[in-house]
Amino acid sequence: VTADLNLGVRVVRCPTVREADGLAMSSRNAYLSVDDRLLAPRLHVSLQQGAKLLLSKRNMSPKSVTGAVRKALASTKRIEIEYVELVHPVSLQALTVAHRPALLAAAVRLGKTRLIDNIQVP
Repeated sequence: VTADLNLGVRVVRCPTVREADGLAMSSRNAYLSVDDRLLAPRLHVSLQQGAKLLLSKRNMSPKSVTGAVRKALASTKRIEIEYVELVHPVSLQALTVAHRPALLAAAVRLGKTRLIDNIQVP
C-alpha cells in the first residue's frame, strides 16, 4: 500500500509484544485504571476466540467471525467497541468471504483509553 501511494516507506511486520496476561504492550496501557487494566485482556481473548472459530469451520462469513468477537467483547459492559474487522493480512482490505490467511483486528475503548489489537489467522 505504501508503494501504491509512493510514500517511500517500507512497512516491516513484527510480532506483537504482550504482557503475561495477553494484553498488547503499549504506552497507552498506563492510562488504564486499575479496574480497567484487569478487564483489558478481554480484547485479546475475544480475538483469539474469533480466530479459533475461523480455523475450526469452513464457509463462514466475515460477519459471523466478527459477530462472535463483538459478542465476546460486549459481555464486558465497560468495553465500548469501535470496530472489529476481518481483513486481508497485506492489503488490509475487508474480506467479503472469510478465508485464510486473514487478520482479525479490533479497537475498543475501556474508560478513556483506546486499545487496539490484532491476530494473524494462518
